[in-house]
Amino acid sequence: MGNNSLLLLILIILPIGLVVFMIYKKKNKGQKDKNTKSNNQLKNKQEEDEVWLTIKRFLRESGETGKEVVDSYVVKRPDPRIKTKQQKQLAKEFKKLKKTDPEAYNAQKALQKIEKRKKPKELYVVLFTTRDTKTLNVDSPRALECEVVYKKVAKGSMQRTIVINSLMDYEKEMEWIKPIKEKDDKELARQLRVEQRRIAKKKQKQQKQKEKEKNKTK
Repeated sequence: MGNNSLLLLILIILPIGLVVFMIYKKKNKGQKDKNTKSNNQLKNKQEEDEVWLTIKRFLRESGETGKEVVDSYVVKRPDPRIKTKQQKQLAKEFKKLKKTDPEAYNAQKALQKIEKRKKPKELYVVLFTTRDTKTLNVDSPRALECEVVYKKVAKGSMQRTIVINSLMDYEKEMEWIKPIKEKDDKELARQLRVEQRRIAKKKQKQQKQKEKEKNKTK
């Protein structure tokens, strides 16, 4: 009797435990995907065109004619208020300045307070490569810093303008962009594989449908 009760208890608890485990596993997977998702991919064709037009404008203003854009990648510059390891180390060094040079410390502290009040700029770095349309010679990749500026044009209406700030050091910018780009490239490759499988299945389905209709006519 006791063994039967124990067996009955196990049969009741085991399915519940499996359901809880599956829910927990699914929740953790969703959280992981959320944490690793990048926000640097362009959302629509309008944004892609906007980037292309910005690069072409830069080439035109730089007097570079007969050039075409081979590829491009856009990433938002991190919020300066979010401190990196290097910035945290500099902050520690800055605190030491309070004892060694109080006057310089107070002046720097006053500037920091002013900067904190300012709204952070919406800055983007555009990586791009161009080539000559006649010789097909590919130029070295470049990094362009751009700023998105919003100007009030009417009540409740804002005009969005892209301002080209300057050409940046490509290698220096790639130090922080590389891991972000690698993550985006992996995701893009995954999406491409999914799309290729979808197209292959669609073609296979269409082929089977054609064969089915052909057999009916015989």
